[in-house]
Amino acid sequence: TSPADPLIMALEVAMRHASLVVLLIVLSVPASAQTVTLPMDEVVVHHDDAGRVRGRVVEVVPQGLVLIAANQRLTLSVAGVQRIDTRRDSVWNGAVIGALIGGTWCAFVCGQGLDGPGEAALAALFAAGVWGAAGAGIDALRHNQRTLYQRQPSASVAFRLKF
Repeated sequence: TSPADPLIMALEVAMRHASLVVLLIVLSVPASAQTVTLPMDEVVVHHDDAGRVRGRVVEVVPQGLVLIAANQRLTLSVAGVQRIDTRRDSVWNGAVIGALIGGTWCAFVCGQGLDGPGEAALAALFAAGVWGAAGAGIDALRHNQRTLYQRQPSASVAFRLKF
């Protein structure tokens, strides 16, 4: 795998999430019958009728979101969707990014003052491990769950009388 692989995977996931949001907005406006296939990562859907559902979005249709949840196909009405969140990100990408940064940096800098290339390689591996652990720790501390869609509260009118 190349160093760009984690970045490419992160961009692909972000594009899939953005596609879901755009499709939900488009489907909330009356339109002719249409079916859109949308493979997605796991999401958590907060729904009026079904409650909190964790699953994988497989399709967005005029009738609603089609999820695979607990090995069952489930269709949730778009009108009942309160919020859609992504699942937490694993800490592996933080570890990989930290290891790549630390190992690469040390490969260029740590060789100064060492006796040979073997010691420099060992120092780079050690730095990659330390920086990888730091990257995993930072990733674990971050709140990675993102809200992809949040239903706007319905308009209400309130009156206050003062005497």
